[in-house]
Amino acid sequence: MWVFTVDGMFSAVKNEFCSGDAVSVRGRCLPDLGRLKTVAGLGQEVPILHLENADYPFCIQIPAKTWGRYLTIAAERMNYTNFKDAACSVDEKRGNALMLSWEACYRWW
Repeated sequence: MWVFTVDGMFSAVKNEFCSGDAVSVRGRCLPDLGRLKTVAGLGQEVPILHLENADYPFCIQIPAKTWGRYLTIAAERMNYTNFKDAACSVDEKRGNALMLSWEACYRWW
């Protein structure tokens, strides 16, 4: 599952490294996962793993319910009329990537 929020872009999967109800939430930008941890109320006991040469070099393993809680919080705190502008207010360099993603989806769908 790909998810774009004002905190970052995440890829959540249940892969071979997940046990029980855990999911692996991956990202390409370390601060994104830091913001996710803060919003979800996760402390230092949940390390951000650095995966050399991976498509997503940063990863956390969390219970699926915690991932769901983060998504709920992200939805409940929406207060913008334009997602790209809101995301760029957190990191202005994201605008081009978001626009390219939007254009690719627009052309396909």
